[in-house]
Amino acid sequence: MKNTLTTFKEITHAVENINLATVSEEGIVSNSIVTFNQDDTADNVYYVLTNYQSHRAQNIITHPQVAVSSWFEQKSGKRFSSNNATAKVHTELDFIAAVAGNHPAMTKFGTDFSGKCILEITLKSALIEDFAGNVQNVEF
Repeated sequence: MKNTLTTFKEITHAVENINLATVSEEGIVSNSIVTFNQDDTADNVYYVLTNYQSHRAQNIITHPQVAVSSWFEQKSGKRFSSNNATAKVHTELDFIAAVAGNHPAMTKFGTDFSGKCILEITLKSALIEDFAGNVQNVEF
């Protein structure tokens, strides 16, 4: 039987998008579908390139607690979710260029990062579920 971290890695490598839920200063929840890139060394850290003026970025500045979930992985039917996650907004062009340089999907539409930011999402734990109702918890 695979350990939960191995299962988690398999799911995150198989899906390209996650749902990212943020909360505004007024307490309004917003959900977006975002393309993410996983950190090269930390399995629980994701990067999202987005517009600095977007609701998601502005919400994270005022309320860093976020929730994420994935679609199910086609082969196994497994998916992950976490409401035990935080996010930071990075606007430093050196940081954006360094992260984007390691993830070609971020430079697919160009390398002009003006007005952009990177959301750094860190999961502290996640649930792994499947269609059979099995649930596993992974802690980071």
